[in-house]
Amino acid sequence: MGLSDRKEPIIGHYVALLAATVAVVLPYAFISVMSFSILLCLVIFAYMQRMDKEPESLIWNHMTFIIRTFWASLVVLFFSLILSLTVMLLAFQTGLMSISPLNPCMASEDFTLCTPNFIAVNKSGFIFVSVIVAAPILLYFLFRFTQGLVHVWKGKTV
Repeated sequence: MGLSDRKEPIIGHYVALLAATVAVVLPYAFISVMSFSILLCLVIFAYMQRMDKEPESLIWNHMTFIIRTFWASLVVLFFSLILSLTVMLLAFQTGLMSISPLNPCMASEDFTLCTPNFIAVNKSGFIFVSVIVAAPILLYFLFRFTQGLVHVWKGKTV
């Protein structure tokens, strides 16, 4: 088997993971959930591909790199969520974001009528917090996948 035969499935795996990662942060719930499911399947597939390969082979090395990238990204996501929640709480505390659109619904505890106005009033704050969550993950994945693709393109381990 030539080197190019071994590189194509690895490159395909990186491209699929990158596409799924980008689609996860799209503002459409169905697409995000489906993309996250695909992302999980691709990580499971990386585990499966790695099982029957020689340790330190090109494919074993890159699948291990992909698996480590996935687990490390969950740690980055955890800290991004903590940071975004802190920023959101500070924004409510300082008045940059407002809870007042929910006041009419407090007595009835039915927030379905007030939620659209609450979201409209705080839209810029929600976008800012979403960027705080999504940007570190996307930058981390972009860096790691670019690093992996460059190495696999040269036929090197990571």
